[in-house]
Amino acid sequence: MITEEFQEYQRQLNRIREAKLKEGKLPTKRPLLEPEVKFKVDVSDLALEDIPINIPEPVKEPIKEQPVKSNSVTLF
Repeated sequence: MITEEFQEYQRQLNRIREAKLKEGKLPTKRPLLEPEVKFKVDVSDLALEDIPINIPEPVKEPIKEQPVKSNSVTLF
């Protein structure tokens, strides 16, 4: 499709759109739900019982912080 064919195609689509708009009213925004709709949820059966949480001790020993030794040569 070359540029002129594409432009003609766009013009045709625009004419069709304008004709449909002249036929009837413009579409209006409608909410998906009525504004007065309310949901009731029973949460009585959602209670959790006391669950014991066991956190094991760390397997590795904590790392002791020591100064880092480097063999690099300073430039200054």
